[in-house]
Amino acid sequence: MKNILAIMGVLALSFCFLCQVPAVWASSDKDAFVDYSKSISGIADLESKSMDKYNECRQKAKENTLSDASFATTLEKDIVPTYSQFVFKLKKIKTPNVELGSLHKFYIEGANSQLTGLRMMIDALKKSDIGKVKQANKFLEVGTSKIETWSSTYDTIKKKYGF
Repeated sequence: MKNILAIMGVLALSFCFLCQVPAVWASSDKDAFVDYSKSISGIADLESKSMDKYNECRQKAKENTLSDASFATTLEKDIVPTYSQFVFKLKKIKTPNVELGSLHKFYIEGANSQLTGLRMMIDALKKSDIGKVKQANKFLEVGTSKIETWSSTYDTIKKKYGF
């Protein structure tokens, strides 16, 4: 009888422990998300600064208040170096679990596509080659789409953890 009670006690304790494990996993996943968010926040200003400048130049070019040569120079000397620094730091961010790893991969793919588009745009503007401009814009569109997917998925995960 003592053996049966001992076994039941062990089973009860085991059950209690197993009930606690998902809470521990959820907590560590939540902590991982917080750490990931902090890493992204630490480099977000580089992305914002470069893309805001790009959009400003693009608008001025549409309004014919900025020449292609000036746009190319700004891309070459300001926008691309800043965005390159952002992509470099983005690639250095470590993700502690599969969910964040998959999410982060999308961000990197989008950022790489945008960087390719920005670099192509320099050459396209210097040569006034509309075909290359369209090609560069395609890379920028693909990058934007992937980053928007990253952003909406990030927001979903954020809500999942109660933020």
